[in-house]
Amino acid sequence: MLQQHKLAVARLTLAADLALLAASVVVMRKLAATGEFRWLAPPAEVSRTEAIVQLVVLVVAWLVLSNRMSVYRSRRTDSLWSEFQVIAQAWFLALAISALAGHALHEGHVLAPLTYFPLGFLMLAGLRGTVRIGLRVARGRGRNYRRALFVGGGAGASRMVTKLQENPHFGIKTVGGVTMDGATDALPPGVEPLGGHTHLQRILSAQEIDYVMLCPPPEALAAQISEVFAVCNEAGIPCHYLPSFLTMSTRNLHPRLEWYGDMPALAFHAQPFHPVKLATKRTIDLAVSISALIFLAPLLLVIAAIIRLQDGGPALFAQERVGRGGRRFRCLKFRTMHVNAEAMQADLRAQNEQDGPAFKISDDPRITRIGKFLRRYSLDELPQLLNVLVGHMSLVGPRPPIPSEVARYAWWQRRRISVSPGLTCIWQVWGRPKRVSFEQWMAMDLYYVDNWSLGMDIRLMLRTLGAVLRGTGS
Repeated sequence: MLQQHKLAVARLTLAADLALLAASVVVMRKLAATGEFRWLAPPAEVSRTEAIVQLVVLVVAWLVLSNRMSVYRSRRTDSLWSEFQVIAQAWFLALAISALAGHALHEGHVLAPLTYFPLGFLMLAGLRGTVRIGLRVARGRGRNYRRALFVGGGAGASRMVTKLQENPHFGIKTVGGVTMDGATDALPPGVEPLGGHTHLQRILSAQEIDYVMLCPPPEALAAQISEVFAVCNEAGIPCHYLPSFLTMSTRNLHPRLEWYGDMPALAFHAQPFHPVKLATKRTIDLAVSISALIFLAPLLLVIAAIIRLQDGGPALFAQERVGRGGRRFRCLKFRTMHVNAEAMQADLRAQNEQDGPAFKISDDPRITRIGKFLRRYSLDELPQLLNVLVGHMSLVGPRPPIPSEVARYAWWQRRRISVSPGLTCIWQVWGRPKRVSFEQWMAMDLYYVDNWSLGMDIRLMLRTLGAVLRGTGS
């Protein structure tokens, strides 16, 4: 019955969405017909047949994408913002496919369908918001609730019960709880005990249950968990499984279901997985590095020539650095030190002013006269644009450490190399001129790792440009 209700709601929502999307296309074409917004619609010479074909492509694309992206699955426990993101992505991609079809049918008509996006999205978002308000009102009157039975106990069950109590708009009521035989953890306060898990069949037969919330305590046996799965499967009742290990602190763990053929695995990642954002970051890296290398080519040649004329040594210095996941690569820089600088470092180790594994001293005697100028304005790092181009580095990210530094990291500090290193980072902008401690340096880099966003990257790049122009490097 519940499955039939979900299917009916999904079909009704789909029909409403298609009607709204069609209306948005009609409205935009009507606006274009006024003459002031000709760019909103296809050219006049586009035949009616071509326009119909393109509309059919749009509808089919929406149906396929909405199914692949699970637009119409139940989202009672999701935030409205997450639902907006899904429908925005599906609608934009459907319009993009329609635009390509229009280009194939009538060359030159490519962008017009993309102009339908704002109105169509606002209509879809308005429908979702209206439905959510209606559901909250209905649930406030005791309607549209799902009945959940808890199986298990302990911290996991307590957290889930608290979550449901704090979010009544989820529309899920607890009808009682079932304990696992042999477990010492009790059911959460307020959950009526209905018996042990061996009586689950009888309990499900006697109660009206929509979900089984399986929250086994740590000492629960795998056989007991499998038994609960089997009983729920035979009865056709959904079983939502919250493993006991998820009751630990998961602030920096981002779970995702991975498939190995037909075998599922729950994968935990240190950073959230955002394929579109990561692809955008890589696109920005490529665009900026290619443009900068072309634009700065004369300057790069001049700097290289000056370094060569200074002492006859090589213009570039390639040092082994540690990149993402511990992979090593050759990091390029303009040489700012004397040719035998690495050999001199052992004699200067006692003068190191940086705590931790890093090595920094003021007025380093190894630095050449032209090297001081290059470092002041961060010009020595320009060759790393080549590292960005080939994918060893990104424009923004923690600076790449040398292997000897990584070997001395505390274990928690290794999360710093879980992302691609960058040309600039928080430390480059705020920390470097102040000679911060190694712990503060690590804290800055880990803050970036845990809170990365495209907006943060853009702000850091702009601030880096200002720092370079002020000559605050060292």
